[in-house]
Amino acid sequence: MIAMTIPAGITREHIDGFELYRGAVNKDKTPGCVVLVKVDTENAEVAREWVDAVFHAIETDPDLPREGGISAHFHISADGKRVINYAEWISEEAHVAALEAPGQGVGSDTPEWRRVQNFPGVTPVGFDRYSI
Repeated sequence: MIAMTIPAGITREHIDGFELYRGAVNKDKTPGCVVLVKVDTENAEVAREWVDAVFHAIETDPDLPREGGISAHFHISADGKRVINYAEWISEEAHVAALEAPGQGVGSDTPEWRRVQNFPGVTPVGFDRYSI
């Protein structure tokens, strides 16, 4: 893993070439890990619809929030063909535990999460995890 330091009080609204579309934060926790989740999309409309579907799946998931999740900030590229979720977790172990929970990814095995995982025009690329 790559260690990185994020100065206190710094807030990024943009990742170069990307614009923040939607995000959610639990400010009561301190991050110890950052995860950059990447997916490719056909276009900006599909990207926004997919992110909205993720938030709907989160809002309807009976097992969320998972212990350790702090934030999720979904950025869409200027051409609409990539989404990056800049997610903060309390630790690398908390993120690993969430991935190992029932379901595929950090969500439970619900119809809403299955829709996210099989969304037309979206291809998962992977993620990078960084300890802070």
